[in-house]
Amino acid sequence: DAGVPSLALLHMMEGRQLVIVIDCADFGGQPGEITTFTPGQVKRQEPDRQASLPGNDLMTTFDIAAQTGMPLPPVWIVGIQPAKVEMTMELSDEALGALNHLPHIIRDLIKEQAPSGLH
Repeated sequence: DAGVPSLALLHMMEGRQLVIVIDCADFGGQPGEITTFTPGQVKRQEPDRQASLPGNDLMTTFDIAAQTGMPLPPVWIVGIQPAKVEMTMELSDEALGALNHLPHIIRDLIKEQAPSGLH
């Protein structure tokens, strides 16, 4: 649990062989739909956005790592399409239902992406 993405997230990733981030992601899918992607596959709506500390959006946090030359392990994002995009800690019924699928998706990502010996 990294909470709000910030530089602390980068430190949490140091020394890891694989990082899987689970979060809501508005990718235009049906509420509760799940997709997986890498940070490099994200099309930014605000590509020139400046970092603001202490809390950044997830992609800005990865941008900071790239700009500072910090080596990162392979990173995959498991995104769950929210029913509506708003600042809340509560999940929609669709997002809650999607949680049941996460163990299988995460297991498959580990099997497919992890360096040998991590399985």
